Amino acid sequence: MLYTPSSGSSGGSWSVSGTGQSVTAPEEVPNDKKDDSTTSTPPSSTSEKLIDISGHWAEAHIESLYSEGIINGKGNGIFAPDDSITRSEFVALIVRVLAVPSSNTELPFEDVNADDWYVSVLKSALTAGLISSDTEFRPNVVISREEMAAILARSYKWKIPPRDTSGVELPFTDNKDISQWALDSVRLASDLGLINGMSDGTFAPKSTATRAQSASVIYRFKELMK
Repeated sequence: MLYTPSSGSSGGSWSVSGTGQSVTAPEEVPNDKKDDSTTSTPPSSTSEKLIDISGHWAEAHIESLYSEGIINGKGNGIFAPDDSITRSEFVALIVRVLAVPSSNTELPFEDVNADDWYVSVLKSALTAGLISSDTEFRPNVVISREEMAAILARSYKWKIPPRDTSGVELPFTDNKDISQWALDSVRLASDLGLINGMSDGTFAPKSTATRAQSASVIYRFKELMK
């Protein structure tokens, strides 16, 4: 689920959305613009070698998704793994991985124009229940870790019957900072091993998500759905 609170507040790998600020958290521990790496259009060629991910902790996951056309580079062999990723871009990745059917539903979001590249993606996601209906979507706001957990949880439940996570104990040192609306989603995403804690033991729910962290999450999700 990608939570879109009507109040305009939101949760922040990674990034803060809805606050007007970006918070850079410590690197996630791997257990893991119209951005042409995550648009709904497949890459024109995955034969172009990415030259800026060698030795990166998420290199294997990025390469795997790139070879399948799930994520794109920015051109000239650049992936920019430490750049941030927006709400619409992350939804596009999930819709692509799940092969969510297209939809002609009418979007309620006042901040989405009919010619925006992500319109078809949002229609699919809304119809499938992966995002919530609201007056705004904030498509170009950087997605937060707790928002990411929310959409992952909804996406998982779209394919697999819900599981009770009320008894799951979160191991993070900043659990109190996780928004109440996102708590169950964080429990599920953590329990499934989709989103890990940061190197300092926190979850950093309001922190911004990077392209590398998102790629790692999407890779784990794809493997889980097999």
